[in-house]
Amino acid sequence: MNNYLTLNLGFAGWAEFVSPSIIAGNYKVVLHYIKDVTQRELFNAGTMTQFDLDDNQSIVYLYKGQPLLPMYDSVEATLWNKVSFENSGLHTFRITMRDINAKNSSTYHQRLDYLEFIPID
Repeated sequence: MNNYLTLNLGFAGWAEFVSPSIIAGNYKVVLHYIKDVTQRELFNAGTMTQFDLDDNQSIVYLYKGQPLLPMYDSVEATLWNKVSFENSGLHTFRITMRDINAKNSSTYHQRLDYLEFIPID
């Protein structure tokens, strides 16, 4: 829907969000994000990003191993294979930039689209 979020937070910069209400249960959590031609140098090594969902933490190398074409393609990364919520309610989600490129490059950014909570079990 062309409504992705572009983040340029610098090294150790972070953004925090509160989720809509999520029903109690077990979920696989997948991040959908956008490939960007200006970030093609990240496609080999990836860009280290930390994700926190309440007390769950995951460090993922976004963009790693992505082919050059097609550009501006939507890709996904699994953040957690299983997250359990004992009660229905709101949850805190934080993104922290952990890549040195975020400190050294003024054009560094990430284009994040949405989180998908896939019920499991």
